[in-house]
Amino acid sequence: MDTDSPLLWTLLVEAGALMMLVYVPTRVYLSFTEVMRQRSKRKQVLKSIRQLRKELQDPLNPASLAKADGPLRQA
Repeated sequence: MDTDSPLLWTLLVEAGALMMLVYVPTRVYLSFTEVMRQRSKRKQVLKSIRQLRKELQDPLNPASLAKADGPLRQA
């Protein structure tokens, strides 16, 4: 068998193309969803930080005092 079969090469190329048609969009989708998940997590963290800053700036806020002294008041 000196020369490879053109049919074999055709099948290999088609299999590779089919694999790329499935693999590439899947990777793009997974990357996109991961980016969106990270953004959502980052927004939540920033929101929590803003809320804590706001509570700490108002020393007479009963909600912030209850959170700060919560375990001590229960004892």
